[in-house]
Amino acid sequence: MLRLAMQVQNWQRAFMIMAGITCLSVVGIAYIGSQSKIIPYIVEVDKLGRALAVRAVDGEEAKIDPQRAMYREVIDFFEDGRTIIGDNAAMKKSQGRMWAKLPNDSACRKYIIDEFAKKDPFTLNQSMTVTATVKTALKLSNKSWQVEWEEQAYTLKGEAWGPLARYKANIETKMTPPADEKTIRINPYGFYVTTCSWTKQL
Repeated sequence: MLRLAMQVQNWQRAFMIMAGITCLSVVGIAYIGSQSKIIPYIVEVDKLGRALAVRAVDGEEAKIDPQRAMYREVIDFFEDGRTIIGDNAAMKKSQGRMWAKLPNDSACRKYIIDEFAKKDPFTLNQSMTVTATVKTALKLSNKSWQVEWEEQAYTLKGEAWGPLARYKANIETKMTPPADEKTIRINPYGFYVTTCSWTKQL
């Protein structure tokens, strides 16, 4: 009888311990579940919809990620420079953004002048348009990038003209903070491409 009474007491103690653990678990889960897991952010964008700065709602100042900004500038450089638009005014703006990233004495500027001399975008847009889409932009070092993009040509009626063309380029870049209002307006980050070359992939 004593042994049976001890077993009953042990089971009672075990039950009370398990009940306590269960209650603590329920309370803990309820507390965790009541906490907000969503952190709202404010994203500052420019007039083209590109992200410039990101900060949490409870943060004081938006912080610009230099690597993200440079990645975006690399993509824009090729898409602005290689896209051909039927509207001359629109293409001048697109081309202007590309030329703003080329220092006057840079090897890349000379390379692009030579390439455009072979195929002038403002002559091509009289009979076709081209949509350039960057697929990958891989950073190789602090200054070097490897970029791959695709180009699809269209007739002025919007019909696909020829197969999809693929290109690969290697570039070197530098960042020079702008010092005047004019430069800030066209190249706010001071991002420049100093050397470049590309080849068409088979």
